Amino acid sequence: MFALIENGAVKQYPYNIAQLKKANPNVSFPKSPSDKLLASFNVQRVFNTTPPKSDKDVADMQQRLDVMVAEIAALGTEPRTSDEDERLQLLIASHEVETQFLQNLPAPYGLMTSVLEEQTPVFDTEAQRWSQVWSVRELTADEVTQRQNALQQTIVEQTQQRLDDFARTRNYDGILSLCTYVTSTVPKFQSEGQYGVEARDATYATLYTLLAEIQTDTRPMPSGFADIEPELPVLEWPTQPE
Repeated sequence: MFALIENGAVKQYPYNIAQLKKANPNVSFPKSPSDKLLASFNVQRVFNTTPPKSDKDVADMQQRLDVMVAEIAALGTEPRTSDEDERLQLLIASHEVETQFLQNLPAPYGLMTSVLEEQTPVFDTEAQRWSQVWSVRELTADEVTQRQNALQQTIVEQTQQRLDDFARTRNYDGILSLCTYVTSTVPKFQSEGQYGVEARDATYATLYTLLAEIQTDTRPMPSGFADIEPELPVLEWPTQPE
């Protein structure tokens, strides 16, 4: 990433090599201009900085640590093979590093109530270079509502996709197609169609109960469909009679 700097201030960011060449059509630039050459045209490299973590990021990190702990416990019983012992030592070291990183994180921002925004780069006087700057902006009430509505719509669509994908495992076009076979005169198709109706009803009844709890603040806002899916009814074809 680059920025166009004039008189110590950022004039344009982000800025790229193509823009530099367009602004200087009579100059023949090498394929990968050096930082020194770029600086002669007031172009400075902007170095990446780690953005703040959201509450979802932190939750994912904690879940990863929990998985590590479970695997460490499973490998803790002796005797172990040399490969298992090597894996155990690697897990312990990784767990220590990630735990330390998690403990040193500032308070995470709320994914559903805040937005991470990149600001104009600043000059880091200590490192003597231009660096990215991040900020967390609290969403307005309208923005929060819009984000929540969009998320809920996505969850509904993915729930429908889950039902359709299940139906397609037996070559139906989707859940709607499957449900039409409830009146079939072929016992196998009728049984599967009946199950499709029951599965669709149970799935959406559960989903809208969950969404109602979210809307009344009796359940926290999920970060995505993955938070909802485990609570939806299991989809499993009925056993056909012999």
